[in-house]
Amino acid sequence: MLMNWKNYCGKTVEELLDDTSFVALVKQSRSEECLPPETMEPEDWVELMRARSFILDMSELSPDLLLDEKDKLHLWQSIQKEAGFSGGNRKVRRSVLLNVWRPVAAVLVLAFVAGAYFIWSGQELDSTYVFSGRENVESMSSPFLVLEDGAHIRLNEQESEVVVLKEQRVIQIGKDSLVRYTSRRGTEGEIQAMNEIVVPYGTHTKMVLSDGTKVWLNAGSKLAFPSEFNTQERMVFLEGEAYFEVARDVVPFIVKVKDMRVNVLGTAFNISAYPDDPGIETVLLKGRVALETGSGLRTRSQVMQPLQKATFNRTERRFLVEETSNAMAFVSWKEGWYTFSNEGLAAVLQKMERYYNIHFTYDQEVLKQALPITGKLDMRLGADTVFAIVAKVSKVDFIKDGNSYALRLP
Repeated sequence: MLMNWKNYCGKTVEELLDDTSFVALVKQSRSEECLPPETMEPEDWVELMRARSFILDMSELSPDLLLDEKDKLHLWQSIQKEAGFSGGNRKVRRSVLLNVWRPVAAVLVLAFVAGAYFIWSGQELDSTYVFSGRENVESMSSPFLVLEDGAHIRLNEQESEVVVLKEQRVIQIGKDSLVRYTSRRGTEGEIQAMNEIVVPYGTHTKMVLSDGTKVWLNAGSKLAFPSEFNTQERMVFLEGEAYFEVARDVVPFIVKVKDMRVNVLGTAFNISAYPDDPGIETVLLKGRVALETGSGLRTRSQVMQPLQKATFNRTERRFLVEETSNAMAFVSWKEGWYTFSNEGLAAVLQKMERYYNIHFTYDQEVLKQALPITGKLDMRLGADTVFAIVAKVSKVDFIKDGNSYALRLP
């Protein structure tokens, strides 16, 4: 059964959850129609995505638990307060929960008892993937692949390439080496085992996933991916920075990073989510993506259009979206160069540290007096040449000190 999404445009999440026909159709058509079409208005697309996600999340819990009217009202009041509902028709808003109870119903109290309370009270359940890589990316000399069975395979090339060949059921490393995998394709509700690629500072890696999606991993990044995707979603986990060219498919492609997830069907975008950065930066080159943070009723979504940059502030937990005239400048790192526009020296140094796997020492006074950087910086010229260029532009000196570089004012 296919969903006719247009019949539900113009409705809020509460109204969609109160529509028993919408709830029933979402639950029945989850495998045939995974997402609303990209041609839909962004506002409608966000509301439908949030309602659909909520219904499917609740459907995973037991539908057998019953709840009396007093418990329903208490639970709804808690959700209403924490989700920020105020004003409007309170009778209608309360009826959302009481009427939804018929199709997805008492599962809410099970979610409340089992842990959804923490979501609605502002504490999000952390579903971030835990990478198994033993080495720290700062101390590694070359990237490596961790297979589903735990085996470690070191990738010798500084710019290695890994390709999942689904038909042959092997993972190709470089141009010659082949590693056979035995995991079967996941089915609905199945937790998939993951392979991992760990890319240290000073290196880059390109890979092709089993669906044909291409991924470029920047220095200091990690990616977890299944040998074959399941029938419901194509999900990968990222720590660091990557550029994705997603193969188009009706099955949604999801990139999960700490504090956020990106939902797409087929598109090209760059995401930078290093754990020590204050925010997550996403730049969309083509297609459409929806960024999500939070869970359940506390979900916050942001739909991006091509040539936009969205920055998620981890502290304030909000999105800032702005137009960008040169989106390609944000993915030029995969070609070996960066473009800066009035960029502070601290941000430039951070990229240089990751690219060359080096460390800078400096005090704040140096940063205050250094001039901002504007222009194209070709990292392939070599560290010493690049340092000389940055030193000349920013009006600071680079002095080698053992395995690191100290910055001084002239």
